[in-house]
Amino acid sequence: MRSIQQALILGLTFLFSYGIAVAAPCSHPRAMAPGKFDLPDPWGNDGGVVVDGFLDLASSSGPQEVSHGVDLYRYQAHADYDELKRCGTQFAILKYAPNQAHVFASHAAGLARVGIPVWPYFYLGMDSAYRFNRERFEAADPSNADYAAMAETGRAEARDMIVLYRSATNGALQGSFGGISGRVVFLDVEDKLDTSGKSAMRWRAAHGLGSYAPLPVRGDEINRETTTRLRYSRLYASKVAGWIQEFRAAFPDAIIVLYTSPSVFTDYLINGRIDDFATYHGLPVWLANYRDDGGEVDWTTCNQRTSAGCKGAHRLCLSADGGNRCIVHQYTARGVFGVKSPPGPGPAEHIDLSRLFPVEVKQDGYGLQYVRRTNVKPSAGRRVANNP
Repeated sequence: MRSIQQALILGLTFLFSYGIAVAAPCSHPRAMAPGKFDLPDPWGNDGGVVVDGFLDLASSSGPQEVSHGVDLYRYQAHADYDELKRCGTQFAILKYAPNQAHVFASHAAGLARVGIPVWPYFYLGMDSAYRFNRERFEAADPSNADYAAMAETGRAEARDMIVLYRSATNGALQGSFGGISGRVVFLDVEDKLDTSGKSAMRWRAAHGLGSYAPLPVRGDEINRETTTRLRYSRLYASKVAGWIQEFRAAFPDAIIVLYTSPSVFTDYLINGRIDDFATYHGLPVWLANYRDDGGEVDWTTCNQRTSAGCKGAHRLCLSADGGNRCIVHQYTARGVFGVKSPPGPGPAEHIDLSRLFPVEVKQDGYGLQYVRRTNVKPSAGRRVANNP
C-alpha cells in the first residue's frame, strides 16, 4: 500500500517540464504526426496506428509542446517499466477498480521505481440489463423514479471508489497536473447502447443482413433507433452526474477529467437532462480519438458545419470562448513498446498512448474551464525519427 501512496503522491506533486529527458537511448525512436503509418494484419484499422514509439505532434514552427504518457490496466500485465522510462514516458494513468486493486498496486509500484508519476482513472459503465437491452428503451420513456434510481447507482459506485481511493492514497493527493492545481482523477465514460437487441436482430434477419450490420438511415426504424438511444442517453447521463456529485461531495477540490470520445459525447452525453448535463459540461477532457495519421483534428478548419467527426470533436472540446477542453489526447491503442509480448500468433501486446497539452484555467458562462494553454512555444532540441 505504501508503494501506491508514494506513486500517486509523486504523480500529483510532479510539475511537468514538457521537455523529454531520456536516461539512455531508446530502441524505439519517436516519429512525427501527422504522418503515414502502417496498419498491418492482423491489426486492421481499428484502435489507431501501430507504432513502436511516441508520436510528436507537428506545428508550423516545430514539434508542439506536449508530454507523453500511457494508460495501463489489467491487460498490460507484462509492462516493461524501464523501457517505458527510457522511451520518454512522462506520466501514466492507471485503472482503479474494486476487483483489480492488485493490478493497480503492481503497476503503481513498478512505475514509482523508475520515477514515472501516476494518476488513477475509474470506469463508469452501464449494467448489461440496460446496455444490451434495446427493447427496454423502445417501450417507454424512463420515469423520474428511473432517473433517480440511476443517479443513486452512480453515487453508490462513487462511494465504493471513494473508499478505495482514500485507502490507496491516504487522502493525501494534492498537487499540480499540467497546470491544474488540485486533486486530479479521470472518469471513463464510453458505454454505448448495443444495437444487437432482439428487435434489431429480427429486422436485420428479415432483410438478409448480418447481426451487426448498420441500421437503415431513414424511415420508422431509424426513428425508433434515435428514440431508444435518447432514452438510454438520459439514464446514462444521470448515472454520470450522480457519480460526479458524490465524488465532489467527498473531495470538493477534485478536478475530474472526463475520458470519452466525440461519438459518445454527441450521441449520448449531450442528450442528458439539463441539470445532469450541467454537472459534466465544462470538465476537462481526455479525448479518445484515433486517426490514421496519428495526429489530431485540425482545429483551424473544423467546426460544427463540417464532417460528423469534426462536429463531434468541436462540440466536445471547444468551450464557449474557443478554449480547447481536450487537454489530453489518446491517439492510439496500438503502442508496441514498453510491454513484453508472450510468444505465439496474433498481435503484439500493446498499450494506449496519449499526449498531454499545457493547461490554463479560464472563466466562461458555465464557470471555470480547464483548456489548452495558448501561445505555447514549440519544443526545442528534440530528436525526432523519420516517419515509417
